[in-house]
Amino acid sequence: MEKERSEPIIIMHRLADILYSLPASIELLPGGFEDWNSVYSIQDQPTPESPFLFLDGNLGVPKKVLHQLYLAALALFQSSRSVPEVCRVVTCTILLANPAHQTALNARKRLVQSGDLQSERELMFIEVLIRGSSSCAKESLLWDHRRWLFNRIYKGRLHLSTHDRSRKWTTSSDLSPLPNIPPDVIKRELSVIRRACESHPRNYHAWTHWHFLMDILHTALFVHEVFPDLYIDILIQELNALKDWVEHHVSDHSSVFRLCCLGRLFDDLETHPSCTRRKIFITNRSLVEHALSLLTAYPSHESLWIYLRDSAILLPASERHSLMEEIKSSPLIHSPFSKRFATLDIV
Repeated sequence: MEKERSEPIIIMHRLADILYSLPASIELLPGGFEDWNSVYSIQDQPTPESPFLFLDGNLGVPKKVLHQLYLAALALFQSSRSVPEVCRVVTCTILLANPAHQTALNARKRLVQSGDLQSERELMFIEVLIRGSSSCAKESLLWDHRRWLFNRIYKGRLHLSTHDRSRKWTTSSDLSPLPNIPPDVIKRELSVIRRACESHPRNYHAWTHWHFLMDILHTALFVHEVFPDLYIDILIQELNALKDWVEHHVSDHSSVFRLCCLGRLFDDLETHPSCTRRKIFITNRSLVEHALSLLTAYPSHESLWIYLRDSAILLPASERHSLMEEIKSSPLIHSPFSKRFATLDIV
């Protein structure tokens, strides 16, 4: 009987070890481990002690196995809180099965605060969940937990002055200070967001996290002169990456909105010393031309008309009127969505 009671925690330890080895992907497989027992060679077969498939860095967890482990983890959770290592292992299982389990995340926060779990290690674990699982990628609590970790790891604080807050970029730093995250970490985090948006399209919570990073870049550029060129380069790379994203996801309203947000940010940077010294000028007209080129190929996509409208609003009034005349004399005027652009006549 003792052996039967110990088996779930042994399996949970094995699962936690695999998750901390940073698998490239996580997939929930139909059935139980016995359904996959004969699919692979002897050395790759799941076993009762390790009922998972872990091949070439990719983790497969049978749904029946995860469900049984989840129930066992919930039964152990309350008593595990006084034993840090057991709590860490049990909450790994809980969050993989149910990433919205706020109590499990709070327990892991306490482990971080007590020093029983390193903040950097926890950041990597949450990244594995977000990168590997569609259900995790869309979960707001995991993104909130990730921002909590960033605030804990990077103690330096970025504040905008009252004068800087009058700029066009709408930033949450008006409400609270931001962690001073290094440029290389921001670049990695942007790749995490992109992966999350691939696994779960129109991922509002991932894009909210993207805005958090843009807040940091924007604020850092106006608060201090450390790494200005690196920050500018990241913004330019992100602008180009978002353009490419929109080209491959023409129905993604969220990405279109964020791309136009970047247009406002670059308006703020027009007179920034780093931009003027390097002669970097990103014009909103380039966004309008990008939107027009996509609309020529995909005129029936409403998101692209919104892209054209929102990018054109950033233009001076005279250029907006010229653009309206250009639209009226082109085949695009016959699109049923062109009426959404008509409001620019009076802006």
